[in-house]
Amino acid sequence: MNEILQQLTELTKLIKIRIPGDWMSIKDVMEMSKLSDSTIRRAIRTKSLKYRKTTGKYLFKRNWVEEWLNT
Repeated sequence: MNEILQQLTELTKLIKIRIPGDWMSIKDVMEMSKLSDSTIRRAIRTKSLKYRKTTGKYLFKRNWVEEWLNT
């Protein structure tokens, strides 16, 4: 039963990441890109990764992350 729940959780994460226009957190970007938190924050600091900062959180659109990863 736990294995099924874990698989459902993983599938839900993948579906969330694949919805175009969906906002992503740093954690979501880390999972999608397989990059570290510090690498993503460095991209924010150097303004190479487009973001919005709302309610104290960095948020990214999926297409912004894809553009950044493809450069």
